[in-house]
Amino acid sequence: MMIDQEQSRMNETSGEEKTPIGVAWMEEDQSIVVRIRTERGETLGEANMLFTTKHPQYQKVLSYLGGLVPEEAKSVFQWDFSLTP
Repeated sequence: MMIDQEQSRMNETSGEEKTPIGVAWMEEDQSIVVRIRTERGETLGEANMLFTTKHPQYQKVLSYLGGLVPEEAKSVFQWDFSLTP
């Protein structure tokens, strides 16, 4: 699996640097696996999500990630839900 080495990126509107909250990759069958992790104080949260090509949100996730090809991985950044139509 190739991993996108980008570990932070700038917020297009505020110029603030964003920190990744996880990683996503595409399996050979084109399923997308998203693994996220967050910490607040002593609280830890982790999640693994699988989006098969038949999942109703598959195209939305793929678009959010900027596209993926099998065996490719990318950093996942917090989604701004206020931008969702």
